[in-house]
Amino acid sequence: MNQDVIAGLLGPWSAELGLGAILLRAALSVSRGAAARDFLRELHLKTETYEPDMTFAERVSLDWGALHIEGYATPGHSRGSACYRIGAQAFFSGDTIVPGCAVITRLRGGETVWDLYCGIGTIGLFCAKSAKAIVGIECVPQAVENAVRNAEINGAANAKYYCGTAEKTAERAVRENDRPDVVFLAPPRKGCDESILDTVAEVAPNKIVYISCKPSTLARDIKYLFTKGYTPEKITPVDMFPRTPHVETIVLLQNRNM
Repeated sequence: MNQDVIAGLLGPWSAELGLGAILLRAALSVSRGAAARDFLRELHLKTETYEPDMTFAERVSLDWGALHIEGYATPGHSRGSACYRIGAQAFFSGDTIVPGCAVITRLRGGETVWDLYCGIGTIGLFCAKSAKAIVGIECVPQAVENAVRNAEINGAANAKYYCGTAEKTAERAVRENDRPDVVFLAPPRKGCDESILDTVAEVAPNKIVYISCKPSTLARDIKYLFTKGYTPEKITPVDMFPRTPHVETIVLLQNRNM
């Protein structure tokens, strides 16, 4: 396809590079629907020659003036055997954080795991085969729809998802499920509101695994969780962006009362 045509199609775009995976998000001109589909088909043909385990467009649809692209991602050993269906507006972490969470948690098969800020279910579904139950909570409706579908794709009958904020949904989740043994917390860069940390402390899991993308808010939230009875035991930094000040961090916190 002519480069000028491609330039006319693409709006703001971003790419995430991870271990065995590349995720490309781009806004395509809706007024040029046929050309957009030609571009996607050509991209698919060119990329699958070099790397079959990538995210490809499975469906393209126009909805309320926006172009939505959904596909399957199977990023090899960085996601184990899990596959993910990704909506264009849903968050997906294309990095090596997910297997690190599984390693640091050391699930034994009998635990109930809560996955807060679960997105499309990435972390929880990776651990589903090693847990008794996965309970995901996410406030973005499209991401929850993706998570439910991803559980079906991966045969994770032990995974259940709720749409809502953690503090408003926790009471219902406790009523309908076992109390969590492990809670995954993967907030955005601003970290967690104290109300969410209070909610987590109230359900009193044995372990909290905090996945952070900003050290300053991580330090603040760990300090607050310490006042609630949780002590950091293991800290694993992941240098996702070499030669920059940015670092992702996985922290295992243990309940001192257990």
